Amino acid sequence: MTISRDTFKERAEEIELYFEFLKNIIEKKASLIFPLPRGAAAEIEREEASISLDLTHTLKANGFLLLYNLVEATATNALDEIHEELERESDGDIGSDHLIEPLMSRSVRRFKVDALSAADLCAHPASRLILRSWLNQDRKDIKDNRNPWFSGNVDALKIRQIAGEYGFSSDTDKAKTKNGGRLVNVKKTRNELAHGHTAFRDCGRNVEIETLCQIKDEVIHYLSEILDNVESYIRDRGYLAKKEVAIVTPIIAGGDSEVTEIASTA
Repeated sequence: MTISRDTFKERAEEIELYFEFLKNIIEKKASLIFPLPRGAAAEIEREEASISLDLTHTLKANGFLLLYNLVEATATNALDEIHEELERESDGDIGSDHLIEPLMSRSVRRFKVDALSAADLCAHPASRLILRSWLNQDRKDIKDNRNPWFSGNVDALKIRQIAGEYGFSSDTDKAKTKNGGRLVNVKKTRNELAHGHTAFRDCGRNVEIETLCQIKDEVIHYLSEILDNVESYIRDRGYLAKKEVAIVTPIIAGGDSEVTEIASTA
């Protein structure tokens, strides 16, 4: 199991527990019962406090923050694993010119020649230096808390754009995921809360717990299937451009050969 899958599973379980707790509070009209102080007489009644409706609204709003945390963490970790695989490839003979065209263009845009030493420029092919420069720059941005892909703006459209650029599939089972359509709602709600445009209580008041649970299920299914796609992409080395190979068929009578077919291979 990959690190991104482990992190996704751990945070999804955290969210499931939170939503189960929240659903029980709302549907069963739960209250808090406080334990007696140590040494208190057994006949003393324990203190009980109701959970107000306004508090349940605030707790529902928190659910959007948990979901967005899962979305951005999952997408970022998946792309980070692709970069780790590219770094391993760059230790061999792979350079930017071996990548699919959109990735090659991205690596060239991120290339910084002043970040390389004279020894690097003399010792390695330019295409490999371009690839490593891009990967190193993105790693530095992540270390400095500057996400090179996302900054509070992850939704299904953004994931599809990144998938198109990197070359992995963004297709999912629409019946379970609604093609990630709920992610834009999660993103917008999270941003409104984070920037203070909406009060938590008002946000939670506008969504029923059943709807919130449905959003949660669709988001988790969508992210899980995107991870499936990324894992297949890494396994199949989908970041590499296909090479054209000429298949030569000899012409017996004349003793010469002719190219009869051009095949593509990774």
